[in-house]
Amino acid sequence: MTELKISISDDLAKKIEEHPEINWASIIGTAIENYLNQLKLYDGTITTEEIHKLSEYTLNDFLGEEPDLYTDQDLVKRYK
Repeated sequence: MTELKISISDDLAKKIEEHPEINWASIIGTAIENYLNQLKLYDGTITTEEIHKLSEYTLNDFLGEEPDLYTDQDLVKRYK
């Protein structure tokens, strides 16, 4: 694996240090990967598999923000 050095504000660093149980490197890696996937949309060079992956990420984000709106069964019926 390659290491990447980033700079963040002191305030953000303090907030991150309050949660040592979280794998921040994984979260940052995922965020970068998702951003790169969105960039591909603008380049017009995205594959069908990448579209599905992006759709799942967007749906999971939506459900994370509004977890009580739908049950798993509602989603299975809706997107089947």
